[in-house]
Amino acid sequence: MIYRDVDMTNSSTLRLISTAAAKLTIHTISDIQDAINFCHEKNLPMMPLGDGSNVILSSTVNACILDMAMLGIDVINENSTNIWVRVGAGENWHEWVTHALSKNWFGLENLALIPGRVGAAPIQNIGAYGIEVASYIDSVEYVDLSRNHVTDLSVLQLKSDECQFSYRNSIFKQHRSNRLITSVTFCLDKVFTPHTDYPSLRQRIVALDVPNPHAVDIFQAVINLREKKLPDPKLLPNAGSFFKNVQINPATLERLLEKYPSLPFYEVNDDQSACVKLPAAWLIEYCGFKGQQIGSLAMHANQALVLINKGLDEGFQNNTAEKVLAFADTIIRSVRQEFDLTLDIEPQFIE
Repeated sequence: MIYRDVDMTNSSTLRLISTAAAKLTIHTISDIQDAINFCHEKNLPMMPLGDGSNVILSSTVNACILDMAMLGIDVINENSTNIWVRVGAGENWHEWVTHALSKNWFGLENLALIPGRVGAAPIQNIGAYGIEVASYIDSVEYVDLSRNHVTDLSVLQLKSDECQFSYRNSIFKQHRSNRLITSVTFCLDKVFTPHTDYPSLRQRIVALDVPNPHAVDIFQAVINLREKKLPDPKLLPNAGSFFKNVQINPATLERLLEKYPSLPFYEVNDDQSACVKLPAAWLIEYCGFKGQQIGSLAMHANQALVLINKGLDEGFQNNTAEKVLAFADTIIRSVRQEFDLTLDIEPQFIE
């Protein structure tokens, strides 16, 4: 059923005041067809949305929200070293990671406890503790909404190397309103290889005194780290990491280290480039925003990268996307003035 003028305040983890023109829950391809027909008739754009864990919803969203709820976990191929599993876009991400681990399918354990649904993972190329999901995606199935299939709806596929994956980016993020992800096929390992190079994860593993960690040890260590640093959005509304880490070249790093010798950094080498990444949280904290509150918005006291909405906790609900973006802009300007670096917002603004 398609609902009109829908209150979206509880449809994103930031819990901002928002209303959408229409909303439809998508369980099947037939539901997508219904949405296309409706939006074609009403001249409304379509906007896919899962748990709303990485979005900033405008006060008024002039679109039909497609609540992606397509389920299913199906093995489609395997050999002696790998297994290919197709997962519905509506599956909960952490539950999928937990399921994969229970089956001894390895690779995603560093990505435990990331909020959201499977269909959102390729859009943002989610990553944590040294791993990006792109490394384990074989292909992505989607519907091209821009073609206005009123009578002929087909599911298309992009292989991983066609998805234009990069740091927190993909072809699906660039065309989010047109490419509706229906499922993701993962290629996971049957033989476990630990990935513990990320500093805080390595320190946690050392603290646990596990010299030869297995996947379940990394899985639990990541959960412990995330629970310690990141607030539960069900208890304290937030959108996770609000700013991207900053990528710079070695020459810029050398300039910065002359003035900020304690500046943390780590080198990133991939097939496309060699660069240095700076933790945005350190930059934000250096500028004095860790724990700082403006109105009922604040940067979290334990993690300067997380913007939180304290309005509900303080007994009122009046925060909007406009207030969030204004607060974020204050931080961006401060970091630019101090370091001559530009922070980019990670959540997508939907209007």
